[in-house]
Order: sequence, then C-alpha cells, then structure tokens
Amino acid sequence: MQSSGGPGGNKRLPIPNSMRGDCLLEGENRTLIPVGDVSLEGSDKDVGSTRPSSPTPPIRGEKNIRDDMATLRKSKFSTLRSAKLISREQEEYNKENNMYEQMSGYKRLRQMHHKEMQQLEEKCGNDVELLRVRLDKELEQLQAGYGKERQRVKNAHQSEIEKKRKEIEDGEKKLRKQILSRQSHEMRAFSALQLKEYKHNKELAKSEQKRKIALLASQYENQIENMVQEKTVCFSKS
Repeated sequence: MQSSGGPGGNKRLPIPNSMRGDCLLEGENRTLIPVGDVSLEGSDKDVGSTRPSSPTPPIRGEKNIRDDMATLRKSKFSTLRSAKLISREQEEYNKENNMYEQMSGYKRLRQMHHKEMQQLEEKCGNDVELLRVRLDKELEQLQAGYGKERQRVKNAHQSEIEKKRKEIEDGEKKLRKQILSRQSHEMRAFSALQLKEYKHNKELAKSEQKRKIALLASQYENQIENMVQEKTVCFSKS
C-alpha cells in the first residue's frame, strides 16, 4: 500500500485491516481511477472465478463488451476507496502522526527534564556541601568567640570575687578594731569601777575595823576599871 502524501509521509504506518474492511462497506461517492484498454490477462487473477471456463467467441456485440467492462470494473476495482474515506484515513493518520510526534517530544522533554534534575541535584549537593563547610566554619568561629567571652567573663568574675573578698577582709579588720577598741574601753572603765569599789570597800573595812577596835578598847578599859574598883573595895574592907 502506497503513501497518500502529506507531512510525515515517510513515517506513515500501515493502515490496519479494520480500516480496509470499512472500504468495502463504503457504497457511495466512489471515485474510480480511469483506465485505458482493459486486458484480459490483467484480470485473470482477480476475476478468474467470474469468467466462463469456455473460450470466448471471436465476434461479440457492443452490448456484451459493455457488460464485460462493467463486470470487470465491479470485480477489479471493488476495493478502491472513496475520496471521503481517503481524507478520513489521512486525518486519522495525521492524528496518529501528531500523537507520535507529541510522544516523541514528551520523551525528549522527559530526557531533558531528567538531565536538568540531575544537574539541579548536583548543584544542590554542591550548594549543601558549601553551606555545610560555611556553617562549620561559622560554628568554629562562634565556639572560639564563646570561649574567649567565657574566659573574659570568668576573669571578670574572679576579679570581682577578689575585690569583694578584700572588701570583706577590710571590713572584718575594721570591725575587729572597733570591737577591740570598745572592749578595751569597756575593760578600762570596768577596771576603774572595780578599783573605785575596792577602795570604797577598803575604806569601809578600815573604818569598821577602827570602830570595832575602839569598842573593844573601851570595853577593856571599862572592865579594868571595874576590876580596880572591886579590888579597891576589897582592900578597904580588909
């Protein structure tokens, strides 16, 4: 079966047998290809079953010739397709060809998309690696800065602790001095008070002792006088 022309004619696929069967059912608007003299040799293969087996008579009438021509045309050109059927087949073929081209374009598009996806994945992988390296470097810088800041804060805190410790020690020394001074003053005052009380008690004791001695002396003198008087009275009576 030859190609009917049109775009993509060199890619045309064979028409399925179902379409060929439709040609036999088409009975109207049939376009016949004009032919010249019809030889009986060319029609032996197609109309062998319709021809009589006996030899034809040498002289035939015009009517018989026309009948033979009609029979030959019906038998030989019964498979010819109409222009409507040919145009429909051409449209279907163009549609199939367009679908084939669309599928080919879709395949190329998928291949290109797959290639772009691979390139994009490779690019994303490189970007991720660069980002990881940059983040690692930033992390190292932050850790180094954090270490320095922590050391600075630690030193400042240590200095503050030393300063407060010195202030506390100075305060304790001052408080100790104040306490010792107050205790010393209180001790001197207490010692003076004790000394004063001691002197007062000593004077009281001396005066009391003198009073007792004087009292004893007077009593002793009185007793002696009484004894002298008693002896005197006794001597006088004797």
